[in-house]
Amino acid sequence: MNKFAVKLATPTSVDITVTKKCNHRCIHCYNVWRTEEENSIYYKKLTKEQIDLIISELKKNDVWRATLTGGEPLSELDVLYDLIKALKDNNIMVGMNTNLSLMTDEIATKLTKELDWDNILLTSLPGLVPAICDKVTQVEGSYDRIVRGIDICQKYNIPVGINIVVSKKNLYELENLYDFVTNHKVDYVSITRAIAPLYDRDNPDFFLSEKEIVYIADILEQVHSRFGISVGSVTPFPLCVLKDISKYQDIVSASCAAGICRCSIDAITGEVSACTHEEKSYGNIYKDGLKFAWDNMHEWREGKLVNDECKECKYLPYCGGECRMIAGTEANVKYNLNKNADIKYVPYNPSLPITDDLEFKVSKYVRYRREDFGGVLRCGENECYVTENIIKLYEKIKDKDTVKVTDFYEFCDKGELLENTIHEFEKMKILKRIMN
Repeated sequence: MNKFAVKLATPTSVDITVTKKCNHRCIHCYNVWRTEEENSIYYKKLTKEQIDLIISELKKNDVWRATLTGGEPLSELDVLYDLIKALKDNNIMVGMNTNLSLMTDEIATKLTKELDWDNILLTSLPGLVPAICDKVTQVEGSYDRIVRGIDICQKYNIPVGINIVVSKKNLYELENLYDFVTNHKVDYVSITRAIAPLYDRDNPDFFLSEKEIVYIADILEQVHSRFGISVGSVTPFPLCVLKDISKYQDIVSASCAAGICRCSIDAITGEVSACTHEEKSYGNIYKDGLKFAWDNMHEWREGKLVNDECKECKYLPYCGGECRMIAGTEANVKYNLNKNADIKYVPYNPSLPITDDLEFKVSKYVRYRREDFGGVLRCGENECYVTENIIKLYEKIKDKDTVKVTDFYEFCDKGELLENTIHEFEKMKILKRIMN
């Protein structure tokens, strides 16, 4: 659906802050509490009643995925294990953001043997050499402990992604990434622009130039081409900054999902925000429920928080605009959005045609739900918003093991629309060609 945002009734994904505790003090951290005073929020521990209520709200609102974050999730293992088990028992996919510095063989064994962990762990790696990493985390020895955690995960076949949060302080050490990936097996590499935290909003180190943003994209493109590793970024790349989109087509950089299909739940306090970097609360999951908070953040789905320079851009449905938390500090941004850039945008163009003799295997790992505009389809990490006709089409094939192109003709007219739909199902890995 070629719109800026669809108006989902409830989110499909949430971030859950498991604890406020963290053994690092990263200079870019968005957490504003940063205190260890006795009886402060830092020491509060999630209760079983809170976990049960969160799970109930996620089920009630048909949320498909939860990413556990913090603080540092591995600093509260009992809570973490209970949450993972509860989410899995209720068929909710689980991800985790962690610095991995607390990972041990015992934790890895618990995750794999008892909790059937099979998803990627995204670890923060603020620097690619000890001196830089320790300076950013403000903890001596943090680099060595993070790398040890990565190596432990790989020993237990737990997939690991590294997320390098960059500011001007560590941007040009990214050349060390090639050596790091050579020496340590990782499954995904993300380079994310640091967002100025609320307590250091005007620090120029957090605002990169166009040239520096393109430099990040070039590094990611090189990692992908050299090592065949999936690459991406948590903060999106504005298309008008990259310009030549075809060069960077292998970089996974989804547009901002905050308040559109995703929100953030502070499980300790219950407050719900659109983005983890946002100070505003739209409701409390324990008192008001998730639906109440989601409805209150409607401005995110209506595009009212998009940078003014992005609102009239014809590429907005594909790009999504600049990160809202960065776009809200235009005075410090050192580049200009939507300046009539000559964007080389190449839409998805499948190389293999659709012919009547084709047969496909139908994935059994698809989630879908109906919405007023049609519905949502998700397979793995691929999420797509479609019209009512496409949802009906999927419902016709979802219980089949295999499907032939000619099978579609029983309930759908042959033509370009059907071919485009089959191609989209292939792209999302809902359908996989059976090659003779």
